Amino acid sequence: MRHMTHRLRILLLFLSLPVASSLAQSAHASHPGPAANKPAAKLPPFSGTWILDPKRSQLSQRINGESKAIIDYDGMTWHYVHSHQQTPEDEPDQWQTTLVVDSPKYNTTQSEEIVFHSRIIRQGNALVFSEYGATRRGQKMRNTVRYTLEDDGNTMIQSETTVSPLGSQHNLYVLHREGTTSPVK
Repeated sequence: MRHMTHRLRILLLFLSLPVASSLAQSAHASHPGPAANKPAAKLPPFSGTWILDPKRSQLSQRINGESKAIIDYDGMTWHYVHSHQQTPEDEPDQWQTTLVVDSPKYNTTQSEEIVFHSRIIRQGNALVFSEYGATRRGQKMRNTVRYTLEDDGNTMIQSETTVSPLGSQHNLYVLHREGTTSPVK
């Protein structure tokens, strides 16, 4: 089975449903309206292309191939595209979301089987993504990801905690900015 994003993989594991492709395609968000808060004068430089460093990451499940995040962040809107390509010959699996930063309302997206409610807030120089979802059968999950930058903005840390009927899982994704080398730690 081709690699899927961690979010989708966890949901599919606990749902045991063959809806991977419909979930990946339906995970896009509608275009949000104006931001609730104005951006601070100096924004953390999250915008750019980020490559997963599997050697520095601490993952509950090994990821083969290349994972990449493309982020466009202007202080008011967070646009995140995640892609994973298991081999150079494979088509990349991809999902994306666009959220208003610091919106008090959750953005809702729906697939055939799952409804997701998500938002992102700024906490100092970090951004915290939170999401909860439920299936038509009532199974629930929640996911929180804290995004921070290190190494003069060239390393992004995604600290993720997922709670589902399968239990709790924590992953630490370490990504380096495309065009830079990952520092050895």
